Amino acid sequence: MKIYQLNKTGRLHDTHTEDYVAVQKVSTEWIIAGVFDGCSSGKESFFASALYGKILRKSSKMLPLLRNKRPEFDLEKTDASYIGKFILNQLFDDLKKAHHLLGTELREILSTIILMVYSRSNKSAWVNISGDGFIIHNKEIKEIDQNNIPDYMAYHLDIEFDQWINAFSKSFSFENQSDISISTDGISKFYSITEKRQRSIDPVHFLLIDDKWKDSDDMLEKKFHILKNEHGLFPYDDLGMVRIIST
Repeated sequence: MKIYQLNKTGRLHDTHTEDYVAVQKVSTEWIIAGVFDGCSSGKESFFASALYGKILRKSSKMLPLLRNKRPEFDLEKTDASYIGKFILNQLFDDLKKAHHLLGTELREILSTIILMVYSRSNKSAWVNISGDGFIIHNKEIKEIDQNNIPDYMAYHLDIEFDQWINAFSKSFSFENQSDISISTDGISKFYSITEKRQRSIDPVHFLLIDDKWKDSDDMLEKKFHILKNEHGLFPYDDLGMVRIIST
């Protein structure tokens, strides 16, 4: 199994990316991955996406310890949706606490969330998304598009978590996935950086479907540089993605 990740700053932002990528292996069975896209019209949106990623990592590390509090809990035998909802519930609660503790403005904590929980043994995945983004599974491209007006989790901190996840996010389950990716919507916003070069390749397909160099740990990095240097293509918006290929 190979896990690839890529996080790049697009033309829209000069200093640092407002996307964040996090991957955690929480056991021999489960991989948790998240990509977060800070609101472009927000304030210091790199903070929001990084905050979400840090909470994901903290919550993932809590999972193996749950049995100490719940003797009936077996991490290896639970299902992906349970793990995913646990992570998101922690994120929801911790975001409320951070918002109160730090006295942040709402526009400082706005970020798209795409969370994936992947099972090594049966190659299945559970994905939850709130906002815009992409899921690519076994060469099929699924785009979640909210017309560039993402309905961020932070808008709904005044309701209960169960209300939020059922009404304001989308969940998907996938079986028999030997190749699956999640990506922020920057993947669809490549542009030509030279007048002479034409758009001769599809970045979505090249990065997240084509499996050339899949044996290389830096496959996505190589492909990103080929898009830029050989095809004259560069992302206008920031780019964050995780791809899992299981053999």
